[in-house]
Amino acid sequence: MTVPPHIVTYGLGVVTGTGLWVLAWRVWTLGPADAGIAGRRSGLVGGVVDGMTATIGAAATAGIIAALGLAALIYAIRLGRKQAP
Repeated sequence: MTVPPHIVTYGLGVVTGTGLWVLAWRVWTLGPADAGIAGRRSGLVGGVVDGMTATIGAAATAGIIAALGLAALIYAIRLGRKQAP
């Protein structure tokens, strides 16, 4: 039994969107240094979050990350509807 492609797409969208929302929540509530990803200077995500936080602040960074999570979920739903039989 195989899983239909639109179900896989929905699942990936939920996982990606939820992961980005959790990252946004951690940056907003804990700050980038305590969020577990930023402040280490190693890795692409930590560097981007550090740079954004230094430039526009933690709340704006969290808002942008949350918006990306919502966009990922919406995109997955739209793509899944195209794939559905």
